Amino acid sequence: MKHGLPSKADIKKRFVVTYGIYILVVLILWAYVGIQFIYILPVIVMLCLVAYVNYRMNVNILTRLPVMSSDDFSDYLGIASSDIHNKGMVKIRGELWKARSDNKIPKGAEVKVILVEDNLVLYVKEIGLTIASE
Repeated sequence: MKHGLPSKADIKKRFVVTYGIYILVVLILWAYVGIQFIYILPVIVMLCLVAYVNYRMNVNILTRLPVMSSDDFSDYLGIASSDIHNKGMVKIRGELWKARSDNKIPKGAEVKVILVEDNLVLYVKEIGLTIASE
C-alpha cells in the first residue's frame, strides 16, 4: 500500500472473496434446498452486477489521495491541548492535530497555524492569549 491506501489489487481481492462467498451460499441453497436453477441464475447475475458497481465505486474512493494543501490551514486559530515545543497537540475546529513550534507554548494558549509540514504536522506560533483548558 502506498500512502497508507489500499491498492486496486487489494480491493479486488476483498471483493472477489466477499462476493464469492455470497455466490457460494446461493449455490449451496440451490443444491440442498432444491430451488430450481432458473430462479438462482438471476440472483447470481444480480450479485455479480452489484459486486462490479460496488468495486468500481470503492476503487475510486479508496485510492483517491486526501484533498489537502498547505493553504488549507494557513491562518487558522486553535488552542494548545498540551505544552508545545518540539512537539505537542493543538485543537483546531474541534479536531486534535500534531503540532510543533520553535518557542515553548503553554497548554491552553491560543495559537495560529503558520504552515503544514510533512506528515500533517502543523507549525504553530502563540498569539498571546492563554485560555483555561478544559
